[in-house]
Amino acid sequence: MAEKSDLRPEGAAPVAGALVSPPTFSANSVSISMNVSELVLTFGQSRAIFDAVEPAQAKGLAIEWTASFSVGAAAAVQMHDALGKALQEYQKRFGAIPKDANAKMQILDK
Repeated sequence: MAEKSDLRPEGAAPVAGALVSPPTFSANSVSISMNVSELVLTFGQSRAIFDAVEPAQAKGLAIEWTASFSVGAAAAVQMHDALGKALQEYQKRFGAIPKDANAKMQILDK
């Protein structure tokens, strides 16, 4: 059976039989903030900054923040456990995951 696309206007209720897929994006940066009721993960992608006069040489990097995900503490613990198990399985199948010496983790309180 062919897949049906979801052409509903934004905010409209789902239509029976329609497939709804969230947008897909790539991220190589994450920022985590929290308050008493939730953790907020904000994902971004590094982008090179080029000079219009000398475009052959990148002048630096900037992060384009593209999406945020808010999750309650109990769900965050379950997500942590699931991600840990997924990473163990990944390493079993594909080998060790190298650590990025330049990666920095920053946790902010709201």
